[in-house]
Amino acid sequence: MDTRPTRPFRRIDEKELRRMMKGAPVRYIGLGTPMALIALWWNRIRERRQMARDLQTFPPEVLEDFNMTRESALKLVNKPFWRA
Repeated sequence: MDTRPTRPFRRIDEKELRRMMKGAPVRYIGLGTPMALIALWWNRIRERRQMARDLQTFPPEVLEDFNMTRESALKLVNKPFWRA
């Protein structure tokens, strides 16, 4: 049995990022561009801020659905945006 902790979030590959950015201005398309990196970071910032706001109201059952404890969720929320 694998005892490693599961990652609550996963890395986004180029194909998925393009799908997420569909309809975005052309300057955001392509992972090699600085604007694509900024867009990716901005999405992480938004997700983590939202999670930080909602974490106070999450019952333990919700966190269990994501295989997380409150401590691991706080650790994720406080992680810098440039770290996946």
